[in-house]
Order: sequence, then C-alpha cells, then structure tokens
Amino acid sequence: PLQEPVKKEIKCHISGQTVDRPENETLLLAPYGTDFRVNDYVKIPVVNNKFEYELVCDDEELYELVFESDMNNNQYRPIPFISENGSIEFELYPLNSSGYMDVVIGTGKLNKEYDSYNKQNEKLFRLKALDKEIESLPYNGLYPKAYELLKRKTALEKKYIGDYNNSTFREQMELLEREIPLLNDSIYTDDYNIIQEQTQINYKEKRAWEAEYVRNNNSIFSLSQAYKLLRGFTSEKKYGQFTSQNDEDSLIKAFQTKFQPKYPNNPLTKKIEILIESNKIKEGNKYIDFTIPDFNGNNHTLSKEIDGKVALLDLWASWCGPCRRKSKEMIAVYNEFKEKGFVIVGVAREFEKENGEQAIIKDGYKWLHLLELKDKSEIWSRYGVGNSGGATFLIDKDGTILNIDGSVAEIRQIIEEKLK
Repeated sequence: PLQEPVKKEIKCHISGQTVDRPENETLLLAPYGTDFRVNDYVKIPVVNNKFEYELVCDDEELYELVFESDMNNNQYRPIPFISENGSIEFELYPLNSSGYMDVVIGTGKLNKEYDSYNKQNEKLFRLKALDKEIESLPYNGLYPKAYELLKRKTALEKKYIGDYNNSTFREQMELLEREIPLLNDSIYTDDYNIIQEQTQINYKEKRAWEAEYVRNNNSIFSLSQAYKLLRGFTSEKKYGQFTSQNDEDSLIKAFQTKFQPKYPNNPLTKKIEILIESNKIKEGNKYIDFTIPDFNGNNHTLSKEIDGKVALLDLWASWCGPCRRKSKEMIAVYNEFKEKGFVIVGVAREFEKENGEQAIIKDGYKWLHLLELKDKSEIWSRYGVGNSGGATFLIDKDGTILNIDGSVAEIRQIIEEKLK
C-alpha cells in the first residue's frame, strides 16, 4: 500500500481581520473537535481588529479557530481550515452572522480544495440561503408570543452564563418552560415550516453528496471531511437523530481501504479509528478496556477492577453539574449494594487535577476514581460521548453493557435484579 512521505515540519501562516466585533478580542486555535474546557490550545490576540500567528506543526490536519468570548458564552462557531505550508487569510464576522460572511482564503492546495468544496456544496443545496430566508421572516418565522418567550429565555441564559446550577436561574427557566404548552402549537408560522421542510430535504441530499465526495477523493482534505462526517454521526446517535447508516458504512469502508493505508500516521487517521471503535459501545456489547492513573498517579486497568462484578463506569467532570448531581444520587445506591458485589469506577475528565480532587471531597464519593487529564487517553471519544461532560455505563459481571446513561432509578432496578 501507499505510505506517507517522511514527515516535514509544517509552517502555516495565519492572519486576518475581524469585522463588527470588539477591537481587542482573543481567538483560540486547536485541532478541530478539541474540547477547550479540558485541553491545551493557543491564544491569538486580536488587536485593532487584526490578528496574526505562525502555526508550526508536524502534520497536515484539520484545525479550527474559535472566538474566546463566544466560547465563554457557550455559543460558538468553529472556523475550520487545513494546516499546510503557506498562508491563510481570514475575514471573520460575528456569531449571529451564521458564518455566511466568513472568508477563508488559503494559498495551499488543500485549503483551495476546501474553498471549492464549500462553494459547490452551497450552490447545490443552498442551506445558508435557506437560513437567510428564515432570518428574513418576521420574528424569524416565530409567532410574536413565541418570539417574545425565546427572547426572555435567551436573556435569562445570558444573565446566568456560567452559573446554570443557580437555583434562581433554574426556577425562572422552569417557569418559562411551563409557558410553552400554553402557546397551543402557535410557535412557527407556515412560511417557516415550508422553508424548514425544504432544508431537511436538502440537508439529507447534502450529506449523501459529501459522503460521495469523500469516497471519490483521497486527499488529506477528503480525509478531514470523513472525520467531520463520522464525528457528526456519533453526535446524532447520542441524541437519537441518526439516519445515515449507509453513508456511515460506506465512509468506514473507504477509510479502511483507502485513507488508512495511505495516511497511517496522520492524527486524523487516529481520530477516525477511535470513532469507529466507539461504535462498539452499545447495550448488549462489551465495554472497552483501558488503563489510566488514579489521582495519586497509580495506574488501574478497568477490567481488573470490575470483572466478575456488576459495575457502573461513571464518566464525569468537576465542571459538569448534571454529572455531579447524578453521581451524588448514586452514593445511596452504592452503599446499598456494595456488599453484594456492586462497584463504581469514576473517571474524572479534567484540565487540572486539583479540580477533580476538590469535587470528590465536596461530593463525598467513596469509590475508586481515575483521572483523564486533558483527554490523554481519549476515553470520552472511545465511549462515544465526545465533548460532553460525561455519561454512565452499567456493566454486567461478564462485561456486557446493560444500560447507557439511564436514570438512577433505572440503574438501581437493574442492579437489584442482577444481585438478587
């Protein structure tokens, strides 16, 4: 099979300007798909609406720029590009411009291919144009009462940004959510529904076209699009929106027969291998084993801790409120069944070790806790939960996954049945 050439240092000069944004912003730079909450990244200052940076790396790979202010508000749009020798110029607009106006111009062949791909994509399927049609509708296609409700919800989220566990925020949000049924389905207008229906048709056709493009091309760019597509499928599965099994199967086949042999050492290849591995994580299948350290630096292998026992693998993070609430609810279940052969292994996904240590002490967990620091072992990706805070996996004595991310009541019921 074809092999990659000897690695050469990549020097990619990034420069550009921002439009209609604060003069002194900050851009974050990292490989595409990076979770900025738990991984290292580069900060690029924007001074007087201009920025510049020399990206030096080992591989041609998919990268992204993100505005730090958008990231802090939990609403951001990644601006992707390929790291390659040469220069790339950006013209970047505010988040509410929906990416219609962003300009990315690269001198290298991969970024030129990316630009051509995007233009052809929009010409064929008009998704941005359809979004613009919705934005041009009165109240963006919502009935006035629904629009007002959405404005209040957005203002509330902005007021309590970073403090969504605040009791006042939760109470007011619950009150808003109770108003939604009172709208009597008067949320979206007929004009909105017509455009949205066409958008869904075009999106499905667009997805098939993108998969076909990847199958018919073999550049690093098409490899990067295979990664984006497969990563999107993983997210859709998590939220019950997956409808592209044929496309996924064909992309995996293309990757294994064409891209994997040609680019065995590219970081994108490793990421896709992990995505494919994560497809095994289903109820009825076996768990994926791993070895990582605890908070004292001592390595533990999951199989050695749980084989022959009913076990809960609890992937969580100190910064994930829902994860911690569920873990705290599991304390009573753990105390009830620990003498009968039930164990919990917690894995904390952290940027700083101390954050996880403090959360364990504060919440009062008494079971084994391991540390996934800066996604070193890619456990979240291997278990198909990507950039989420975490998830739970109930595992039987023989290693079969019994339940994924069920409620505490569901988990307790299964444990009780298994340990009669």
